[in-house]
Amino acid sequence: MTLMDEWLDVSKWKNICPDLSITAMDDVLIEEEEDGNLSTSISSEMKRDMKAVHDSISRDGYALLDENVIERMASIDDENGASTNKKKKQDRIRDVRNKVAEGIRRLVVDELLPATFILLFDETWMLTSLASRFLTKSTHPKNMCNFDILAWYIDASRGDAGFSPHRDRQPDDIPKSFHRCSNEGDAGMAKYVTMWMALTDATPENSCLYVIPAEDDPGYYNGDAIDEDSPDPLQCSLQNKSDYQNIRALPRKSGECVAFTHRILHWGSRGNKTCKCPRIALSVVVSSDDFESPYLLQPSLTDISCLRVPHFRTRLLLVCSQMLIYHQRFDLDATFIRTCFEYCKANENLLERKYFQKVRSEFISAMKEHATSSSINESVINIGGSHSEGNFSDDDAVLDAMLCADEEGEDVVDDFEEQFEVKKNEVQTNDEDHFIESDDDSSYVLFQE
Repeated sequence: MTLMDEWLDVSKWKNICPDLSITAMDDVLIEEEEDGNLSTSISSEMKRDMKAVHDSISRDGYALLDENVIERMASIDDENGASTNKKKKQDRIRDVRNKVAEGIRRLVVDELLPATFILLFDETWMLTSLASRFLTKSTHPKNMCNFDILAWYIDASRGDAGFSPHRDRQPDDIPKSFHRCSNEGDAGMAKYVTMWMALTDATPENSCLYVIPAEDDPGYYNGDAIDEDSPDPLQCSLQNKSDYQNIRALPRKSGECVAFTHRILHWGSRGNKTCKCPRIALSVVVSSDDFESPYLLQPSLTDISCLRVPHFRTRLLLVCSQMLIYHQRFDLDATFIRTCFEYCKANENLLERKYFQKVRSEFISAMKEHATSSSINESVINIGGSHSEGNFSDDDAVLDAMLCADEEGEDVVDDFEEQFEVKKNEVQTNDEDHFIESDDDSSYVLFQE
């Protein structure tokens, strides 16, 4: 049985997380309002909360959601109804959140798998749907779930830490990554907003998020210098001792959230190694289609307001894609990486084109990193094979990915240059069709350390 065969076995995942469920086909987890208009069910109190989040994000680049907003979203259609029914729905979501946290623990600790495999389960999509709905209503109606979803398990006792300081997106035209605002001096709402949901308590002791507020960050709206000799964005924000006092820690209790834009400088701290309580979290993104389109192309999946979850195989496709996009975060072996890409390649028609190009690029990058390791170079990838004899048995997937990237006008990794040129010449000799060249996608570029 191949690794992918194991992953496609639904019973495997149900055995790992018996308290969670997996539906074979798309399913409605929470009833949609009869008239389809969510705003008619929102109480005045909830509207005030949403406005406060909107104003905080616009002003500071982030907002704290203190009142278990996910539970409240689950009962939003009962805001003016029976309190018993409302409490029942909120208790249900609280129970779901706890089960998802336990599922992540089982995946990471017991199975040694990345936490994002929790996306295979229905309950994760229930939380995703509620978080996305709240962000859409709080930020901008064009900001919809784009399926950039990740899960986190940070164990301070192992020396774990979250991402180092970074911005989520570095667009060439920063003003265009914000919705226009009629108010003079207001830059408008961001077209890319993340909700980071604490599934267990996140504290300075076990690792929480830290940010530089927008008003204290010279590059938030103006952009960052990209030449090698320039200081990085964090250094630009911390030029003197007093600037360090602008750093804000954002501890969250289980169920509380942080919403922040693509431009906020943020990072996850390294906790105290004596802390025995891991930090478990889920992050969900909404974005405007003209800035970053949904990663999954099936029409039924792009309207998260319907509260539908993808088919199991589509969930696995998203997990494999995200593993490649964020491969530098995870310690994945070459077989794992290759399996992820082969599944993505076989189902690329379900992925947004630029997203798939990024997946392919990161696959090449990941295999390059493995090739530079002498042990992997000799025992797994076998780059030293005789290319003159056409021996591409071990790295065909890499070379084919490079060829497709080259045909679409993307830069290819030159570590495989000699093998790649042979493969390219073979394809050209066989008169195979070329892909149409596409524009670069700068919106995916992350700020590097």
